[in-house]
Amino acid sequence: MTENRNEYLLLGPETGEKNEFMKRLKKNLGEKHNGEPDEYVFYPYDTEMSEVIPILRNISLFAPAKFVIIKSCHDLKKKDTALLCEYLKTPADDTVLVLVSDNTRVDPSLEKCIPPSNRKIFWEM
Repeated sequence: MTENRNEYLLLGPETGEKNEFMKRLKKNLGEKHNGEPDEYVFYPYDTEMSEVIPILRNISLFAPAKFVIIKSCHDLKKKDTALLCEYLKTPADDTVLVLVSDNTRVDPSLEKCIPPSNRKIFWEM
C-alpha cells in the first residue's frame, strides 16, 4: 500500500476540526486538478456501497475530480465494508474518499485499508 493516497479515515467526536480538515482536502484536490471537484455525501443507512463504487470509479463528465464523503462509516455492513476495501486496493486517481465517524474505532478490516498516515482521530477539547 502506497503512502500519500487519496483515502482518509477521520474519527472522533470533534466535528469542527474534522470539517476544516475536509475543506482543506477538497481545496487541495481542486488546486491539483485545476477546477472545483464534484462533491458527494453518503450515509450507510441510505445508500448501498454497490451504488457508491461506480461513482468512485467512473470519470466525472462535468468536473475534473470527485470528493466523496461517507459519513457514519462505523455503520457500514460487512458486505459494504468488503466492497469498499476491494475498491481501496486500486482507487481512482481523481477521487478523494473520506470516511467519517464520530466513534474512535471502526471495523478493523476497514482501518487496515487506509494507510496509517491517513487515519486521524479528532478529540474534543
